[in-house]
Amino acid sequence: MTAAGFPSSAAAACRADRILHIKEVSEMTSIPENTLRYYHQLSKADPPQYVGPRAVKIGKRLCWKESQVLAWLDEVFAEAQ
Repeated sequence: MTAAGFPSSAAAACRADRILHIKEVSEMTSIPENTLRYYHQLSKADPPQYVGPRAVKIGKRLCWKESQVLAWLDEVFAEAQ
């Protein structure tokens, strides 16, 4: 256990998860930046439609957790098989 009360492996996993900005996600997935912005807008619609990796806004920037982008890519490839 760490001082924060998390097991050491969980703390290490949290530190290892990079925050990606739109350019990095676009390069990683080959999805244009404007399309990623559109996907984020769809998630804010009523009712929400979740397309693509889930993003959050930090300040004025869209951000993704690297692990979530990779998990989404794994799902896409698994569905294609």
